[in-house]
Amino acid sequence: MGLPSPIGEQLARLRARRGLTQEDLASRAGVGVDVVRRLEQGVRSTARLATLARLAKALDVGLPTLMAQPDVLTTSSPSPAGKGMLDLRRVLTPSDALTGFAAHGDADVGALARGALSASIEEAWGLYQAGSYSAVVASLPDLIAELRHAVRDSADAGKVVLNESMATACEIAAGVAIALGKEDLAFIAVERAVAAAEASGSELQQACAANFATWILCRQGRYDEAEVFAVRAAQHFEPSLSRADALHVAVFGALLINASAAASRNDRAASCRDLHGVARAAAARYQVDHADRQAVFGPSVVAMSAVSDAVEYGDLDEALRLVDEVPEDGRVPATWRARYLLNVAYVQQQARRDAEAVATLMQVRTLAPEWMTYHPLGRDVVAELLDRRGRRRMPELGLLADHLGARV
Repeated sequence: MGLPSPIGEQLARLRARRGLTQEDLASRAGVGVDVVRRLEQGVRSTARLATLARLAKALDVGLPTLMAQPDVLTTSSPSPAGKGMLDLRRVLTPSDALTGFAAHGDADVGALARGALSASIEEAWGLYQAGSYSAVVASLPDLIAELRHAVRDSADAGKVVLNESMATACEIAAGVAIALGKEDLAFIAVERAVAAAEASGSELQQACAANFATWILCRQGRYDEAEVFAVRAAQHFEPSLSRADALHVAVFGALLINASAAASRNDRAASCRDLHGVARAAAARYQVDHADRQAVFGPSVVAMSAVSDAVEYGDLDEALRLVDEVPEDGRVPATWRARYLLNVAYVQQQARRDAEAVATLMQVRTLAPEWMTYHPLGRDVVAELLDRRGRRRMPELGLLADHLGARV
């Protein structure tokens, strides 16, 4: 028998609560009973996201619940005064929103100058893209409260930039929430982001918020909705590639990448490849990577996502071939490259290239150490490798197991 898997244990627990046999669950989900059996027995510790999404739907739970994602921050806030996830939930769901006339719960927050607010947003975005979630959550509740006050008190002309900043802050909040498996809070946060983007009056900001909303839907396993939403948004905001500036092309391309990710997880390989073709043409327009709080897109993103999508629709040979096309010097945030490298490590582990898989995982640990602890795929790959090789024969694997809290 293999190493106990968090997903397998959770699957067995949820199935038992529903009073289902393994055969019942497999039939409801439209997957082979052998998949259910092997996951629960620990013979395999993970499966394609599309398969896990079907199992989650059959069990009437969210995908993060089935994947047994960590639901609390794994490191402490950087200061005793730092805020936490409860504070973030409170600021995103203020009691004022229920009645419209209650006293504002954040009335004691002091006002920051607009320049300080802008700098704080850029800092929060940088921390988020680095995967430093504890530091983000320590500052984000007060920042959102400050922005709410600033929007309330600003003249009409000033509300545009402030609402754009509020949209970004809420997108960051959604990203952290979904990483912790808090689907309800993530959806609330992304709703707030879309509303702020609409209030800004900026079509570009609305496209950015739509892109983030697509990603949240995809992380929730709502692949049909995510693909349709992203494609419609891309069609609406499609620029003229011959005349548009780099930012507009990047926002458009990012929507295509999220649409292709949804298609790949939904067993729509042909649609995924078609969307990649359009994204590749958009990336070729400027031939450099674009990375800021409006969008992350470019040749490196297209190449990395092609690998990840091939993994999702189950063509590991194609994924290995596409790895050679990924630029090593791409200008992308640490978590983007780390997410891609986790898929590479998975392919290497499946191909029994264990030493390469461990080396790749060590790269992920260096790039985004805190972020790595929240991603189930890293734990699952390490669990598979531990079952096969053990700590003693591969000391670096032991370091990874300790870092991720993998059990032996």
